[in-house]
Amino acid sequence: MGIRATIVAVGYLFVSTLDMSAFAGTRLYDMNRMLSEPHPGGNRSVTIPMGAAPPIQAPLSAAPVHRTFYRVQTPLPGSQYRLPRTGAHSPSRGASPSAVSGQQSAGRSTSRRAAAPKSSSRSFISEVVLGGVIHDPGQDNNEANTWDVNLEIIFRKVTLATFENRYLRFLFSPNPILGGSINNEDETHTAYIALNWQHQFENKFFLAGSFGFAVHTGNLDQAERQCAPAEGCILPGNRAFVNTGEVTLGSRILFRESVELGYRVAQRHGISVYFAHVSNASLFDKDNDGMNFLGLRYRYSFD
Repeated sequence: MGIRATIVAVGYLFVSTLDMSAFAGTRLYDMNRMLSEPHPGGNRSVTIPMGAAPPIQAPLSAAPVHRTFYRVQTPLPGSQYRLPRTGAHSPSRGASPSAVSGQQSAGRSTSRRAAAPKSSSRSFISEVVLGGVIHDPGQDNNEANTWDVNLEIIFRKVTLATFENRYLRFLFSPNPILGGSINNEDETHTAYIALNWQHQFENKFFLAGSFGFAVHTGNLDQAERQCAPAEGCILPGNRAFVNTGEVTLGSRILFRESVELGYRVAQRHGISVYFAHVSNASLFDKDNDGMNFLGLRYRYSFD
């Protein structure tokens, strides 16, 4: 109800309940009479004649108040929008403070785990290699053109020294390797350890080379014979080698070198053409036939 309508209604009730005869012939209030009169807003006793219907008094009502709402069509600037947080890190509606705190702690923990670097406990093996190679191809001996099964483990890089120069950095950051070859006709078997250097090109090709040492199960010394005094053989004691078709490697420990050209078929898979050579470089013994290996290899990378 509005203020103006309220004042008008109260005034109307007050005037309608006054007995105007109290003021007849005088201009002064009769306080005693006024105090004995009932309150204008109070309940008054009304005498209703017998058989008459009681008067019906309409209730007072105020004019309805009309409110007009306006919809703002102008969009708010982007900085004034407050979008609700969603996802695993937003607290649920109605959640208790302890639950909200737990959700926020879990979210922070998840974020730290997601941003954490890779664990240092990853495998120390970088790649494993399996191949089939020809044993001493093209040579004239009893082991030539047999087959070997080659198995090799490539470990992760080791840094032997640090340099600003990228070529020296590459040279002093090789991959240690451990491998071996088993001959299919039970001829010379080998086992080796070496350092391997590998460069990966952007077009998925890679080039690798290694240098190390090998041990073997082959013959060490070539057969000899005693020469006649007139022959003048070159070996001490006038002796000469006898060609028996055996490969003689001179020493049990040999130098080993390899080179490999390959292609990455997928992120973890690669194939390559492989060549390796073992010999004593005539440093340990005069018998130094040496031995070569040529074949194909498959690589699986753990990186």
